[in-house]
Amino acid sequence: MEKKLKCVTFTFQDGSTKVLRGQELEDWETICALQSDYLLPGDSDHILAVGYGGLVRGFVPPTAIGEVWQQRR
Repeated sequence: MEKKLKCVTFTFQDGSTKVLRGQELEDWETICALQSDYLLPGDSDHILAVGYGGLVRGFVPPTAIGEVWQQRR
């Protein structure tokens, strides 16, 4: 039987972490299935977002949220 993920923790070189659970984890699993260029967060403050009319999903810096990227809720 395949086990279901409960959480995923990204640990960065500086020791900071980003933990995905619940809906955020489900969104990340979808991003993995879509093989997005934005599959992994580059830093602990990166957020899940959608861009280009929902065609692209992934982790972006908070400063990228605006006209092209919208935070995934």
